[in-house]
Amino acid sequence: METFFAADLHLDHANIIKHSKRPFKDMEEMNETLIDNWNRVVGAKDVIYVLGDFAFTGRDAEEHLKRLKGRIRMLRGNHDNWLTNKNCFRYVDWVQDYHELKVNKQLYVLSHYPIHSWNKRHYGSVHLYGHTHKDINIEYTDDFRPEYTGDFAPWDKYMCVSMECINYTPISLSEVNRRFNIVY
Repeated sequence: METFFAADLHLDHANIIKHSKRPFKDMEEMNETLIDNWNRVVGAKDVIYVLGDFAFTGRDAEEHLKRLKGRIRMLRGNHDNWLTNKNCFRYVDWVQDYHELKVNKQLYVLSHYPIHSWNKRHYGSVHLYGHTHKDINIEYTDDFRPEYTGDFAPWDKYMCVSMECINYTPISLSEVNRRFNIVY
């Protein structure tokens, strides 16, 4: 069993293609690609945390959820009005606004929105988020090494798991750990 993360699928949201410069010709191609990518990596017994903005409408969300593999745990995003469709709850383990996942003493703080100072940030916890559709990491070059100013520091472990940041495919916990050199 593996654990996966994804945010900001925006299924059935045609304008997201233009707003986020997604490489799809239309909404149908986007929906099918995201669902195919999901089912290619997520198995039936895997757990996947969706960090908000799954779909645009309740009717269509239910149809998409039926097609997806894995045990789905949903965190609410700002575009998740579809959660008023109670039929969708048959296809998800739970719905929350915020979640802390602990695996072998490693803490992962999950939310739709990036949090400036998350729980145990200074003790090595990892923060995974969506919403921004881009990573908020500071860009470093050989000529530019900013001083720590009390904002995000080079040693902070945070990552945007919006579709645009993870190649439109859910990212595994193993890959998150590899990127942050976490070994347990």
